[in-house]
Amino acid sequence: TLDINFSFTPEELEDAKSYGYFINRIEGYNYFGQFLEKKFHGKGRLVFEDGSTYEGWFVKGEKGPFGRLISKDGDFYIGEFYKGKAHG
Repeated sequence: TLDINFSFTPEELEDAKSYGYFINRIEGYNYFGQFLEKKFHGKGRLVFEDGSTYEGWFVKGEKGPFGRLISKDGDFYIGEFYKGKAHG
């Protein structure tokens, strides 16, 4: 089992067990998902301190090529990302 003192959702806990997780308190986010050469790479989820989330794919540390960004107030974007930003 993971010995961590953070409240993860069951989905986040499963991702953390299956792949890995990274907590960045300075920039205010948690990452759950796959890594390649110490960068976010493959399927993953970013959860930001303000309550917004990004779920989707990462390539060498950047969001993309496809994902879903959900803001804290419920607005969302589903689609393509290029160089880490919504595109399309």
